[in-house]
Amino acid sequence: MAGLALALALPGHPARAGDEGLFRALRTIPAGTVVTAADVAAPPDGAGPAAPSPVGLAARVTLFAGRPIRPADVTTPAAVLRNQAVVLRYLRGALSIEDAGRALDDGAPGEVVRAMNTTSKIVVTGIVAPDGALLVGTAPAGAVP
Repeated sequence: MAGLALALALPGHPARAGDEGLFRALRTIPAGTVVTAADVAAPPDGAGPAAPSPVGLAARVTLFAGRPIRPADVTTPAAVLRNQAVVLRYLRGALSIEDAGRALDDGAPGEVVRAMNTTSKIVVTGIVAPDGALLVGTAPAGAVP
């Protein structure tokens, strides 16, 4: 039984059923790091249904060398990081107001995060825009991805 556990833990051997078509980490990738092509090995041809490539995505958890990378292990990279200075943008018709804020959460474009207005110290929620600004209040159609 110990031999079976050792064989399952070795790189190149699937850890569980369904891992055959997954990319594998070539090195340990810390959580939050964006995965590059040099960090992963593609699944062998005919190994099962091919999983989407994790290249360009950020690791949600630490990805250990030799282990498969499941789709739930990676996510869109954050455009806004916790404690980062951000622009709070309120758009309503032709009215556009911008103020300075500090992000209280990490967030990728399209995600809702909290931020503190640095002028008033009021906590607001907003949607992360592709440029890293937070759209607060009522945003016009097409303003967010």
